[in-house]
Amino acid sequence: MRTLRPGLPKRVDGVPAADWSHRGRPKAVITFAVHRQKITRIAIDTAPDRLHDLHIAYLSAGGKGRR
Repeated sequence: MRTLRPGLPKRVDGVPAADWSHRGRPKAVITFAVHRQKITRIAIDTAPDRLHDLHIAYLSAGGKGRR
């Protein structure tokens, strides 16, 4: 049985996000709208055609993105 492990913080098209990937390919992207340091909206996208076109930047602990 596999367990989920928290991933690195991400930005998808510049928006704070998380993702679920299988074999290195994103299967779902969860984006968060933040206003005044509170999450005000959560959206989950699983459409393969939209996931293929997204730019996912993995953030290091210092907040700098890497591809």
